Amino acid sequence: MKTIQEMYKKELEGFINDCIDIVTKTYEEFGEFPLTAMGMICEGGEYKTFVLNGIDRLNEQSDDDNDIVIDAIKSFNQEIKPVVFVIASEAEMYLPKKEIKTVEDLEGEDKTRVLSLKFETYDQEMMLVYKVEDNKVKEPIDLSFNKVWRNKDESKAGGRFNNLLNENYSELASLLKEQLDHDLN
Repeated sequence: MKTIQEMYKKELEGFINDCIDIVTKTYEEFGEFPLTAMGMICEGGEYKTFVLNGIDRLNEQSDDDNDIVIDAIKSFNQEIKPVVFVIASEAEMYLPKKEIKTVEDLEGEDKTRVLSLKFETYDQEMMLVYKVEDNKVKEPIDLSFNKVWRNKDESKAGGRFNNLLNENYSELASLLKEQLDHDLN
């Protein structure tokens, strides 16, 4: 029998692959991918996926609207309690002309279209960036921070679409909380 952590790891890998498929296939079919949030929740030991779309229309307006979207996503996460959350979007970025170790190192002269997926759990984050050419999604851009889970950088707490998930809603954490609540009452 698999442990809760082994099941979670398997479900997480499946969720990541599903998100990649959704984003890349949608882009290739429609030639665009709007800002979209997705997540995975655990209810009664069963993992389920949700998609939050339509946030791109709110996000296009002004910085104040961006803050409203971010606050709404954080409130949504507190209500729904995802164990993993992702913001996916189409964007432009400069291709690196030097070795890249952090997002801040992304400087260059050649701007290109990309699909970006920024995953986060309560304590870790990971980013995937795919190059787009002629409405086709290419291989992931080779960046040292690409497809590597890292501890969240709390210094980015005020940054756009950073630290949107701050509580541990995993099945194990929920079981421990229930047990503690029971034992203390």
